[in-house]
Amino acid sequence: MCNDNTCFSCNNIREANSQIVRGTLMIPFRTTTRGSFPLNGTYFQVNELFADQASSVQPIDIPMECIWNFPRRLVYFGTSVSSIFKGFVCVRGFDQKECAPHPL
Repeated sequence: MCNDNTCFSCNNIREANSQIVRGTLMIPFRTTTRGSFPLNGTYFQVNELFADQASSVQPIDIPMECIWNFPRRLVYFGTSVSSIFKGFVCVRGFDQKECAPHPL
């Protein structure tokens, strides 16, 4: 393997062997609205997630051994609800410091 940081092939091998997952925090809708939402119990309040802005820009490193035994859940990502029709929906990021949504 080469030492070029831009070499996709070598970086892909290093990534696969690292036992580290790069992750973005997902924030439930009720957390972002601090529990106040006029349409209580609607699809978005129950199923929508926001991608944390800070960890989207700079993903966090998580050792695989820490999350290996967690139950798996499907999350569908996209820019519109019409392209996503079941499961959790993530169409916006959320900056926890500014308490404001951001586009993905």
